[in-house]
Amino acid sequence: MSIKANGYLRTLYCLALVLTLFPTGLFGASGFVGLAVGGGLLGIGMLFLLPILVAIIYRVFLVIRYKDRLDAIHVNGLTKFIRWLGILLMVLGVLGAVAILFSRVIALGIFGQPGEAGIAYFVVGVYAYFVAGLGLPGVMVFEASRLLGFEQDLQ
Repeated sequence: MSIKANGYLRTLYCLALVLTLFPTGLFGASGFVGLAVGGGLLGIGMLFLLPILVAIIYRVFLVIRYKDRLDAIHVNGLTKFIRWLGILLMVLGVLGAVAILFSRVIALGIFGQPGEAGIAYFVVGVYAYFVAGLGLPGVMVFEASRLLGFEQDLQ
């Protein structure tokens, strides 16, 4: 059985890749959240970040340009579960990255006031940062499901 990737899945895939760097990578490198999580993606240095950025831009270009780039072949029980797990992780990663942008509003909605020295912003920011980090593993799990499907098709 073959599964065609629709526009929503391609958009989710591209967002999960792009939001790995912006704002997640930048947010982890700033303020108290950066101190708590070790500097985010910018903590590894620009020399290592540049090839990652080029690879992400190239992959997003391929997914946008060729509509069949995310199609899966021979999807059955375990492969289908792994595929849906990857999609779930990508959705959580995108939601976490969006939550980073609205962390102040979310913090005030949850706690009512920022607390001493803005600890509510810090707590919400750290949790949003860790949830946003699920996007890239989601992409990897999704790609692993496609690889398993292609290997099963060869047998």
